[in-house]
Amino acid sequence: MGKSDRVLLEIKDLSVEYGPVKALQNINLTVNRGEVIVLLGANGAGKSTLLNAVLGIGPPKKGSVFFEGEDITTMPTNRIVASGICLLPEGRGIVPQMLVWENLQLGGYHFKNAVIRKDMENVFRRFPILKERRRQEAGTLSGGQQQILSIGRGLMAKPKLMMLDEPSLGLAPVIITEVFEIIRELNRDGYSILLSEQNARKALQVADRGYVFEKGQIVLSGSAEDLEKNEKVHHAYLGGHI
Repeated sequence: MGKSDRVLLEIKDLSVEYGPVKALQNINLTVNRGEVIVLLGANGAGKSTLLNAVLGIGPPKKGSVFFEGEDITTMPTNRIVASGICLLPEGRGIVPQMLVWENLQLGGYHFKNAVIRKDMENVFRRFPILKERRRQEAGTLSGGQQQILSIGRGLMAKPKLMMLDEPSLGLAPVIITEVFEIIRELNRDGYSILLSEQNARKALQVADRGYVFEKGQIVLSGSAEDLEKNEKVHHAYLGGHI
């Protein structure tokens, strides 16, 4: 496999502006097949804006997004999702009034019913708690169960790239550990993952590489191991000096 074949997602010189606010400035970033890439940074640093831009939510001021070598910068969001990218948004993004199985069904909306049924059974095998609670309203699940449902719904889209936005937000420490173990397992099963996360310690434990965002710019990038050893990352995100 050549270098270009390994690259799944490539972002080139991407800038996003909201009026006078420069949300992203000249972002260059790649995700290779089979990688877990983490985006680190404080609230408002531009991480969520980047994930939304990949999915076609909010047109960029300039720059390009390529997925499997195809320019998807101006492609409609539904076509981007169908091409193999899913976003698990901050706050889970489930429909609380709908049943668990109905939320899963939404994730595979562009597939035929027979495919949806088969994929739902696969999700139930991976996450038995969702099968157990399949006829329960999603809004009555615990926070951790809702996050698992969000991941399950993402899997229903048959993604080649899963983008997760702050999956540990608002969860108890023991549940955060479980969620990151799920991310590790998904990667072992071949899923490529782009992860926006403020819990730098947990994220770097599962990531291959990372990018550090500040005020809409990438200020640091490298392997997860190098970032974990970096003095600036330690001071800002890991709670002290090395």
